[in-house]
Amino acid sequence: MSDDKLTSRNVRRLRSSATPTTDKQSTDNVNNNFATTGDEEFTAWQVLRSELSDSVIVDCNYLQKLKLKEKVSIAYCMDESNISKMQSFTPAILVRVTKNKWELMDQHDDYLIGQMEWDGDDGVANMMGMYIKHADNAFCEHIRSLTVQPVVDNDDSNKVTPRRS
Repeated sequence: MSDDKLTSRNVRRLRSSATPTTDKQSTDNVNNNFATTGDEEFTAWQVLRSELSDSVIVDCNYLQKLKLKEKVSIAYCMDESNISKMQSFTPAILVRVTKNKWELMDQHDDYLIGQMEWDGDDGVANMMGMYIKHADNAFCEHIRSLTVQPVVDNDDSNKVTPRRS
């Protein structure tokens, strides 16, 4: 990355925004990994991911063909000491700004995490496959498992009060 290196503050903000906002998800629709049944809000990352067909793999070839200002959903490694674990990755959006310049955005597409060049040690081409990965179905299921809210039973009719006469 160039000027906007990841700081601990940026990492905390990205991790806090790493869980999508939906609370009820359906796994029936294969092409839309975040299909829901109603009025839930979707993050920009979820929308971009659902627009990719299952046959598309985000890799260097795919990224090189992107047009300027085009965005793609990715999985980005936040814990470089554990790059082999899925828990180290978070949803992020990669935006092509110029031919050789890219921006890494949070999953809501409202916070710039950093800027990257295509080439170089911290370039997109070098990081692809290790620190930047295609958000496959397994990753989407992992993210979904983090966001499923347990149903809370609010039926108080069977509770006994602590004070008895």
